[in-house]
Amino acid sequence: MLHRDDLLEAFRLAVERRKELPPETEILIGEPEALGYDALQDEIGYLVHGIDDWPTLRLPKSVAALGAWAQEKLEPVVPDAIDQGEKPFIKPFMVRLADDHYALDISRAERLLGWRPRHRLKDELPRMIAALKRDPLGWYKKNGLRPPAELEEAAALGEHPEELRQKSDERYRRDYTETRWAHFVNLMLGTWLITQPPLIGVTEPALRWTEIISGVLLIVFAGLSLSWHAHWARWASAAIGALVMAAPFVLWTENATAYLSDTLVGMLIFGFAVGTKPETGPSHLARVAGPEVPPGWTFNPSSWTQRIPIIALALIGLYVSRYLAAYQLGYVSDVWEPFFQGRPDDPQNGTEEIITSHVSEAWPVSDAALGGYTYALEILTGIVGSRARWRTMPWLVLLFGLMIAPLGIVSIFFIIIQPIEIGTWSTLALIGAAAMLIQIPYSLDELVAVCQFLRRRVRAGKSFIRVLLFGDTDEGHPPKEKRDELERNPGEIVRDIFSGGVNLPWNLAAAAAIGFSLLFTRLTFDADGTMANADHLAGSLILTVVSIAAAEVARAARYLLIPVGLYLCVTPFAYDASVEHLVANVVAGILIAALSFRRGQVRSRYGAWDRLIV
Repeated sequence: MLHRDDLLEAFRLAVERRKELPPETEILIGEPEALGYDALQDEIGYLVHGIDDWPTLRLPKSVAALGAWAQEKLEPVVPDAIDQGEKPFIKPFMVRLADDHYALDISRAERLLGWRPRHRLKDELPRMIAALKRDPLGWYKKNGLRPPAELEEAAALGEHPEELRQKSDERYRRDYTETRWAHFVNLMLGTWLITQPPLIGVTEPALRWTEIISGVLLIVFAGLSLSWHAHWARWASAAIGALVMAAPFVLWTENATAYLSDTLVGMLIFGFAVGTKPETGPSHLARVAGPEVPPGWTFNPSSWTQRIPIIALALIGLYVSRYLAAYQLGYVSDVWEPFFQGRPDDPQNGTEEIITSHVSEAWPVSDAALGGYTYALEILTGIVGSRARWRTMPWLVLLFGLMIAPLGIVSIFFIIIQPIEIGTWSTLALIGAAAMLIQIPYSLDELVAVCQFLRRRVRAGKSFIRVLLFGDTDEGHPPKEKRDELERNPGEIVRDIFSGGVNLPWNLAAAAAIGFSLLFTRLTFDADGTMANADHLAGSLILTVVSIAAAEVARAARYLLIPVGLYLCVTPFAYDASVEHLVANVVAGILIAALSFRRGQVRSRYGAWDRLIV
């Protein structure tokens, strides 16, 4: 480390004493006691944030070198991924030298030039950081550095970058203080996991040690989470919660109490870790600047009235799946089934036959337990995040939507194959599938808002990866007064839940009624064999398309009813069907195709997406 003034002073003295110096002389100049990287980071952290214990995260050299290598390789492939295309400064070889200590011997400079440094980096840092905080954007430009995107964006919004950072930190610390109790609860849940195996008689060694080790790790990470500096530890605690939920059915325990306890405790751990305020991960800019309603939209797709239906329906799916999993794992001896019977030569009812069929047993674990696990994660990710999470946590919204899609596909597939492949039905599986179909339209508008947001920020020159992971501000302004949407008349809340972005026009409702009737042609037309299976497939597809098209943002999906209608018109001629059945199917096919042409009312606006709602 060497101050520029000290460098110039050494040059001046060397020129001034050039006649006294030997013809060839090497003189070492610099601070004899250089600041180490640890001390330097800690000092900068204190000066920037005003905190004595600002942490420096330490990584193994191999991990840091791998990260530096990945940045260097990623930059040419995804130029905007690393600091807006600026080449990364840190090279892998630098990591190897990072903790080397250079003690300088400047005795020759003192003897020959009478030179000693007048400045020390530690003493000058306060002035340097003060200049940075006073005018961050100007400081970067003056020093020939590309400013972070957040600084430029804050300046464009008329916000002083340092004031914005302080505002973000103050809000974050205030929220953290108010919800620190949640991490104390996780500490206690860690002790619960450690003491649970002997108390409830967990005999499987793998599950026993998984619970004990998870409990120890939870205590460590929940303890770290008590400090708002270590916000990353909250996600580590959440990961432990997800592991605890999965352990009983992945390791296939025979202990019903362990399955019930781990499911509940794992969900609590996850919820307390990241479901409480403040959001962990968003950038300073995303946290304090930007609107709650996407530009051009008439409602907020991340509001609680939009999320409550999804969470409630996922809760139904969780209870159904957990009950079916209890039979598959051997915790209960029978399953309730009021309507459908199994094969005449099989004492099991319809539900029991389906969940013990070759289709279910093809999975390496209990498929019902896996479905319940996904429903649980869906509930938890539905709770996480603020009302503006469509722009503060885009990755989470995408994950939330991706969990709903596979569950929907699996549920629809199961409903289709039940009578075709297995020969019977399951009332509980039908209830779960219905809940999943209703979930789909409620989740689509938030996904559309996130995709629009990412596209706008990329077109504005932002890094796609950075915005995806850390969020950003957006066009528009924050609301002048943030109102708790649940502190309203219950009637208004219910109306918002059933009207925001989702509605079922009469033509789609009629199509759904026709589709539902096709599921029962075995009873209404005494159909059997391939013809009955074709009707069942068509009815399931119609209900799926109607469910998707109930979302205003996906209203164009209703045109998929046309090929299904044509399919209905053709199948009676291809398979064995009575005259009455043939006429009914042709009429149903024509009606289904005709009902797809009417769009129906679209009550809300969706910005640029409006032109795609046809």
